[in-house]
Amino acid sequence: MTDDEIDPFSPELLRSWPHLVGVDADEAKAVIEAENPDLSVQLLPPGYDIPCDLRLDRVWLRHDADTRLVTRVPWVG
Repeated sequence: MTDDEIDPFSPELLRSWPHLVGVDADEAKAVIEAENPDLSVQLLPPGYDIPCDLRLDRVWLRHDADTRLVTRVPWVG
């Protein structure tokens, strides 16, 4: 690993964002990407299933289709 790469197992990195529940989905996505630009934030409306593959570079962000407010704690996976 080079000096400019982020260690996905670093204890300093957030793996979930409970404080973003109730926030606008686009705003929440921007917050997560600002904290860790190496993460791919995926917006997921209700009713969509999450694939079973685990990826340490992806965050699932569930939101309400009408209000676009985050409905569940976003997490890495």
